[in-house]
Amino acid sequence: VGQAETVAEAVTAIQKLHPDVVILDIRMPGGSGIDVLKRVKQGEVTPMVIILTNYPYPGYRQKCLQAGADFFLDKSTEFDQIPKLFEQLKRDKG
Repeated sequence: VGQAETVAEAVTAIQKLHPDVVILDIRMPGGSGIDVLKRVKQGEVTPMVIILTNYPYPGYRQKCLQAGADFFLDKSTEFDQIPKLFEQLKRDKG
């Protein structure tokens, strides 16, 4: 398990830890979660990426999904879906 506040910290942590799942927000110091998403999806090992945000605007959703996000969730109404997504990943990894 890792945590990062800035785009640079997030990219470094993901490259170092090779997580199965990454949860990102849209707004981050030093850039955006979309910047992290694009860099992560260019790597050799690509984790499941969940965008969890208070900015669930259609334009953001489209950008994130086009950049490779596996899921785009609204923090205020869809937070409860996260455990289900982890269960799905667990089943898929078998």
